[in-house]
Amino acid sequence: MKKILLLTGVLLSLGLFCACSNDYDDDVTDSGLWSFWDTRSTVGSVLEIQAENGETETCRLSQSYCGRVGWLVTVCEPNGSTHNVYPIVFTAVIENSSLFNVMQIDYESISPINVEDLKVGTTFKSSELHFRAWQEESVNKGIEWQNSPGATGGQVQVVDKRTAEDGQSYITLSFQDLKLNGWKSCCLERDYIFNGTIDFVICENGLYPNGGGIDMESMLMPSDELTFFMMDALHSNESQGRRTFFSAGPEKQECLIINSEEELRAAYKGDKELPQTNINFQYCTLVIGRTYGESGAVSLGGYELKDNGDAYQLDVTLNNNTNPNYAYICAFVDLYFWKLYPKMEKKPVVFNRIRQDVNLDPLGDESAYARIRNRWILEGYSDADGQYHRVGDGWLGDPQYSIEFMENGRVEGRINDTNDFSCSYMIPYVAKRDYYNDGVDHGVIKFLNWNVTEVVDDDPVSQQFMRLPDATQFKMASSFSLAIFVSPKEYFLFRREGM
Repeated sequence: MKKILLLTGVLLSLGLFCACSNDYDDDVTDSGLWSFWDTRSTVGSVLEIQAENGETETCRLSQSYCGRVGWLVTVCEPNGSTHNVYPIVFTAVIENSSLFNVMQIDYESISPINVEDLKVGTTFKSSELHFRAWQEESVNKGIEWQNSPGATGGQVQVVDKRTAEDGQSYITLSFQDLKLNGWKSCCLERDYIFNGTIDFVICENGLYPNGGGIDMESMLMPSDELTFFMMDALHSNESQGRRTFFSAGPEKQECLIINSEEELRAAYKGDKELPQTNINFQYCTLVIGRTYGESGAVSLGGYELKDNGDAYQLDVTLNNNTNPNYAYICAFVDLYFWKLYPKMEKKPVVFNRIRQDVNLDPLGDESAYARIRNRWILEGYSDADGQYHRVGDGWLGDPQYSIEFMENGRVEGRINDTNDFSCSYMIPYVAKRDYYNDGVDHGVIKFLNWNVTEVVDDDPVSQQFMRLPDATQFKMASSFSLAIFVSPKEYFLFRREGM
């Protein structure tokens, strides 16, 4: 999997030798940073880009970060002399522009300096800056728009500094007729003029992530423990979220923005112990939301969180199933969702409900319910210590231990023809593959009846299989592989009968 690193090792290596070109930032795009930091934007971050022919684009800026680079850079002058500089980096994503989607400014101080040391009113002339803007996906195809060697006109001025209630610090820059020479395939194309006011998040300790970098892709990928906990906390039944994170009563819309372990513990009202979530709250925010459907025909089709300045706008797409063969309850239903985002400041959240009609057959050939309706044979299990044990003859498993998912939302199972059980299962609307983006059908399971006879002590498989009623969730990674979980470490792996 491609790692997402900020200011990768190219910067580090260039800090170790004499750099005559001042291009220590040229490979920042190779990291793929911009593809994942997709939610952060700040108040007033609007940029106007004017081409020399007068055409103008007005764009929003997001993912605006700044900080000092953690090492000095040695610069060689034409006469052979050298001196050290201490770079400060400002980076941002440019939205809704046909020309650019990334920009970067570097200021090289001749003495050690922090972003926090910059005073309101400080002005940088174009000759003091290295300014670039480009299309990220085109960088390696020879069609990058950038400047050489720096901005050719205008200036940048510090116009504001502030600290939000959550302790996050910001600095605001004003672009004043900042001019960029546009190059395409090494040929001068045209000039562009940038004007606007941009809020930049000052990175932790004022230090722009560098060296080994920060792997944001891994940070934004929830741990198994967190995924297991949130599925149980929100989806183990239709109203579970009211008992864990939200208020009682139907027809409610709420959104929690959680920026620390302390805030998570304060928000949780359930009776289970919170797991080790492994969320890096220095760089990540946990968002947990609740909306509703007017009936069981309504499910969550998706959601998108946008920063509108003083508040976030949460666009929630609601799928109304018009399939006449789909039976559903007529009461209001709760719809829950959660996700890890790059660090966000706390603001009000305004819901925007987008309703669309769909025609879905939950029992059709393409549905998750159709995929799981089979008899499954135990292939192996992972015990409470996380040790995996195979069962039976290789990958074929042991048919003495089986479980069958029925068409009516019921599950039946058997051990050695002597112990049998039944349970119910549900695949929540949010458990669709496009929700988790992992190619897996997720669901919850609830055991109802368990008829037990004596299990021989020296039969470890039967002993372990008796733990199955403690399972609460399942995942089907493919049409022939099913896992049922007691915990993230303790699970049973099944293969589909006939495979």
